[in-house]
Amino acid sequence: MIPVVLIVVITVVDILVPADVHLGPLLVIASAITASFAGPLLTGVIEVLAVAAQAFFGWHFGVLFSRNVMVQVLALAVLSSLIVFFCVVRKQHRRRPTQVRSVAEAAQHALLWPLPDRPGPMQVACLYLAAEDEARIGGDLYAAPPLGLGSGPADCTLDLFSFEAGDTLLLYTDGVVEARDQDGIFYLFTERAAQWTDNTPETLLHHLRRDLLAHTGGRLDDDAALIAIRRMHTRHAGRHHGKPLPRASELRSWNQM
Repeated sequence: MIPVVLIVVITVVDILVPADVHLGPLLVIASAITASFAGPLLTGVIEVLAVAAQAFFGWHFGVLFSRNVMVQVLALAVLSSLIVFFCVVRKQHRRRPTQVRSVAEAAQHALLWPLPDRPGPMQVACLYLAAEDEARIGGDLYAAPPLGLGSGPADCTLDLFSFEAGDTLLLYTDGVVEARDQDGIFYLFTERAAQWTDNTPETLLHHLRRDLLAHTGGRLDDDAALIAIRRMHTRHAGRHHGKPLPRASELRSWNQM
């Protein structure tokens, strides 16, 4: 371990150099390095070793109870205690988002009915990504399940497509198409999603989640929700009554604002 090796090196060098050269104050570096990757317990152990090494210097040179050595030992002990204290605070701060996410997830399951996996001949999967670091529930989660069904404005123009066996309908919120990378480039949702339309809805959303987070560097500026619906092949697939609707051979997507 680097902090332990550092303490040993400083101790050996301090013994070898002239008596008027004091390297004891450098021992605090070992504690600082440990605090950067370890918790309070391991940091405290390293700091005890550092204080012990500082006291060893005084004992080795026969000046352990001199004013100078006592001040150095006390100062190192105080600094070490502060480092341990900040480690404890950091650990509690990291634990808080986990607790908040757990509460939000419980509220999500209590307030929202999960979508059925197979309603009739359909296969359904959903995905929700929250922009907030400390929550798994947000506005887009409520926006997606209703799917925007309704008559809509009277002057609204609709494009009709047949939804046949093997077709996939992908519903998404603006948090998906407006996601940007560090250079401000939008996520090319249609092009990226078209690569996985032959997969099951669950696999499709798995690929989209991984690809979207890779594009944004793991963080979203807005909540994102997606629902993939795939019509399964049935015995009566392909039968139509009346004039048949045109079939779209590629992915159809609808943006739920």
